[in-house]
Amino acid sequence: LRLNHYCVTLPPLLLLSSLSSLTSSSSSSCSYHSSKSGLVLSCSGLNTTADIPEDDIETVQTVVRVEISDSSVDCVDLSHFRRFHHLQEIKVTKSGLKKAICSDHKVRHR
Repeated sequence: LRLNHYCVTLPPLLLLSSLSSLTSSSSSSCSYHSSKSGLVLSCSGLNTTADIPEDDIETVQTVVRVEISDSSVDCVDLSHFRRFHHLQEIKVTKSGLKKAICSDHKVRHR
C-alpha cells in the first residue's frame, strides 16, 4: 500500500492514478481490446462501477483487465467485478476517486 501515489495492491490488482480529475460525462462507453495478457475492457464516462455493461458471459469471463478512465466514480465496488472470472487487474485513472474500495455498510458492531 503506497498512499502517496494512490496505488493499492489487492486481489485483483487495483491501480489508481494520483492524477484523478472529476469528469462530468453524460454518456458512458466501453470497448474490448486484446493485449499480451488477454482481453481488456476499457470504459469511460462511468458514474459508478455498476455502469459497466453486462455483456455475454463467454466474453466477460475472458477479461483479464478492466480500465476505467475519464469517469466520475467515487469508489470501486468489487461486487461489480465478480463476473470477470479471470480478472487480474482493475485500473482507474482520471475518475475523481474519493476512496479506493467502497465500504460494506452491512458490518455489525457488538
